[in-house]
Amino acid sequence: MSLPRYSEDMPPSYRMDDDIVYNMDTGVTMLGHKRSRMHTMLEVLRCELAKPRKTQGKNGLQPCKGWTPIYYAAYHNREAALLHFLREGQSPDDITGTGQPPLCIAVQAGHLKAVRILCEAGADIKAPMKPNGETALHLAIKAGRTDLIDILLPLEPNLAARTTHTGETPLHYAAAKAGCLATVVSLLKLGAVYDEPNYKGCSPAEVALQAHNIYAAVAIINAARGKRSKLVKEKEKLFRHVEKAKNRFWINDLIADIFSASCGPDSTVIVGAINKDDAGLVDVFFRKGTDPNRDTMTRIQPVDSD
Repeated sequence: MSLPRYSEDMPPSYRMDDDIVYNMDTGVTMLGHKRSRMHTMLEVLRCELAKPRKTQGKNGLQPCKGWTPIYYAAYHNREAALLHFLREGQSPDDITGTGQPPLCIAVQAGHLKAVRILCEAGADIKAPMKPNGETALHLAIKAGRTDLIDILLPLEPNLAARTTHTGETPLHYAAAKAGCLATVVSLLKLGAVYDEPNYKGCSPAEVALQAHNIYAAVAIINAARGKRSKLVKEKEKLFRHVEKAKNRFWINDLIADIFSASCGPDSTVIVGAINKDDAGLVDVFFRKGTDPNRDTMTRIQPVDSD
């Protein structure tokens, strides 16, 4: 048994670029790992003979009867076999209708190499898992795998994709996950909708506050700066949350920025802070150079406030 050598006369449907394909002469993969022909044949054979097991699989993922060998290659991170199947022209997508796209399988199993290979082969990054509707990006965020997230984000994933039962977008997932501030910021920069509610009516900022991810909540709320009608409820919840903190100096400047953006024309930031009986916030505004004598539209000055 020998593997076919790639030539222009043999273009598979899902051929990868020449500079990243598996080199049949040297046995070096796109990731720089040397693989012998015997190793490749063994990987291919294992995938072709694989069968679903009754026991729970990797990260709760259960192989099903509809899986073809390429699914098992993604599941077990068999890099050489995966490249072999793709060079033969097999699709990197869920063409058998299992509801488990190979890319989602690789992400959920946590296999960086398999994810890279499938993405390079043009796998549908927007395809959801069934029945819960999670995309590859949902799964990477849920697992806290920033390395996988970094691969997926440049490929224009569907940032508006919603899970079937909870209606959560990738931004909801990132907001609820500790340590995902960088992902939250990246999603917002790419245009993720910051005020999209899930099926419980909670925006990503509310989800972040519920999970005590204050930095993430501030980042999301800050995306609504200058839009007084946006995330009003979330801003007030953030203020209440911060008011309970014994030491909030680390967040005062951010709170001040949000407070300024949400302050209506019939008030000023100083008046609003005084009405909240928040001396710390008043001090922040003074340090930022806010004019204490500025009138509101109703001619109220700070000295007139309660």
